[in-house]
Amino acid sequence: MAVVLAKAPPFFRNWLALRRFKRLKKRVNALAQNPDSIAQKTTEAEKAALDEQIDYKLSHTSAEVLKKYRTGARIQAVSYLSVKDIDRTPANKLANLRGVGPKSAYALKSCASTYVQDVKQSERLRISPDNRTTKASNLVKNLYQLDKLNGVAEEGRFLRDTALGDKDLIKKARASANPIIWLFSKNKEEAIESMQEIQALLQSPLETEIEQLEEKRSDILKAEHKVYWGAFCDDPARYYSLLEESHSLRKEPKKRSEDKSYLDIFDPGLREQIEQVKLETEGLKCVLRPYQKFGVKYILNQRNVLLGDEMGLGKTIEAIATIVSLKNNGDSHFVVICPASVLINWQREISKHSDMPSYVLHGSDFQENLKKWAANGGIAITNFESTSRFSCDRNISLTVVDEAHYIKNYSAARTRNTVKILNKSNRRLLMSGTPLENKLDEMVALINLLQPEIVRKIYVLPQPINRYEFRRVIAPVYFRRTKDAVWREMPDLQVVEDVVELTSAERELYISCVQQRTMSAFARMRQISFEVERDSESSKLNRIKEICEEAFENGRKVIIFSFYLGTIQRVYKYLGESAFGPITGSISPQKRQQIIDDFSAYEGGAVLLSQILAGGTGLNIQKASIVIMCEPQYKPSIENQAIARAYRIGQTSNVTVYRLLGERTIDERILQILKEKQALFDAYANKSESGEQSIQVSEKDLAEYEFANSRVS
Repeated sequence: MAVVLAKAPPFFRNWLALRRFKRLKKRVNALAQNPDSIAQKTTEAEKAALDEQIDYKLSHTSAEVLKKYRTGARIQAVSYLSVKDIDRTPANKLANLRGVGPKSAYALKSCASTYVQDVKQSERLRISPDNRTTKASNLVKNLYQLDKLNGVAEEGRFLRDTALGDKDLIKKARASANPIIWLFSKNKEEAIESMQEIQALLQSPLETEIEQLEEKRSDILKAEHKVYWGAFCDDPARYYSLLEESHSLRKEPKKRSEDKSYLDIFDPGLREQIEQVKLETEGLKCVLRPYQKFGVKYILNQRNVLLGDEMGLGKTIEAIATIVSLKNNGDSHFVVICPASVLINWQREISKHSDMPSYVLHGSDFQENLKKWAANGGIAITNFESTSRFSCDRNISLTVVDEAHYIKNYSAARTRNTVKILNKSNRRLLMSGTPLENKLDEMVALINLLQPEIVRKIYVLPQPINRYEFRRVIAPVYFRRTKDAVWREMPDLQVVEDVVELTSAERELYISCVQQRTMSAFARMRQISFEVERDSESSKLNRIKEICEEAFENGRKVIIFSFYLGTIQRVYKYLGESAFGPITGSISPQKRQQIIDDFSAYEGGAVLLSQILAGGTGLNIQKASIVIMCEPQYKPSIENQAIARAYRIGQTSNVTVYRLLGERTIDERILQILKEKQALFDAYANKSESGEQSIQVSEKDLAEYEFANSRVS
């Protein structure tokens, strides 16, 4: 016995170390737990916020809306009441109202009840920083805590799995802290070694790391109103994704904010094949929404595709997620080709949403960054004009072409250079929110770069082409979702056709231009409000001032677009210090991004000015909620792209678009054509379809029409 004790460890000291280590392990295990209680509170807060939203809608909806349910009820007699008033008021009290009576009262109650149920079934929760009610704030607070505490739990699990050593360490070391167990132990050496490991861990930074993580958790739970609302405004899509994920985990899923009818066009076999693709998202820093997950799986499964999601739905994130998944499966070299104006934006998005290295191949650093990319792997980002300088001896895992309609013309040098890169790629992803512009054949031209066999199937379809059959044929290569289909909680978009009456100076100048009958005169007619000498004589400048002043009073940000540089410069000078920009075709991508960053960071109302072709594609300007078009454009895609800079994922406020139109001028004629072209796009490309060629419009045709039919007098 004495021999055994002579070799025995210091039991009491080891017991103290073991107790301390157990407590640390308990703290780590607590940190590693998923925040289930917060998840439950989030569910309850969501229901309360939605109920509040429904209650507000019912209390602000006139009884007039009930006419669609039953014409027999005397709705006109109670038109001053809200639906909520009728639903909550007993029938006998309604019957006492003038012009109602018992029979009509019961009919009104029935109509109101039906409407209330319809609203409860269809209403989607919208979280808006403009409506920070107590219940909405409680939901945002719980979502903030759920998101951040999930991160804490992940760090806690990492500590548990990597810093605490063997999970049986305490059991193995127990004998070294208890003389009775030591006496009968057959693994004394293992016990001593395990205790030594525990003591080493206790002397490591482990306890400090645990304290820091606990402090982080405490700060999250104590976060103030401005902190969690600020986090929501910075990344609202993430918060809606958290809600959707919580729906999928419930035993009785709630209504989804996403309509999956866009999947109906797929053959069941293909759809099942796509849904079974496994995503490897390690290294992805954002939460994908369900429609985005399916989009990434579609890209991975189909290999060569044209992603035509409506602008603002996050095609860039889907492309990055695809690259991350491929990288996690062993691929290494990727290329993004995009317009020069969005090179910096692409690099920022990659850095923000992934841990992938990226190299911008542009300007004087082109060759140096090309060598780094070739040696290290990652994502090479270059613009269409620089593709002629791109050379690579290795296969590329995936080439992404953003704004792919830039390469619809096979004879253009940028198309030929881009195709050379595509030919070295194992996979091809073309992205364009507007694959159809002036000719439906252009969409077919893009498809031909991806899956030529589908083009052959298109050409043998009977004429006129059946829309559903066309959609079915191109489903393996062309995939498009719209905001209405997949993002029901999207803020409202209101387009206002703001017709201004010409001043006498504008009218005289317009008539003079018509009489000149030249193309230069026609260009002046399109800019007529910005061609007059004095600002006070410009109807559109005065209207812009009114819109901006009202926006500033409400803390709103405004974007103003025009095709013409002279117009943008005139408005910029007119608005003075409140204006940022202007963004024009002559400024560098870095300067363009800096202007947007300064505009977005500015506290309070501000206005950003941009030429529509320079700032109307590829940029994210969700901080603005008012868009002004100084003149209508020839193509719906140009306006849609510009509007989508603000009306996109991440927008939390309702967006209003003001189209400034000179009364009885060429503006109204262009708008008419714009609507016709948009109708064609909605009928075909919005549903991944094709059809007849769209309307062809030229500036010369418009000029001749207006010269002959001008209504300004």
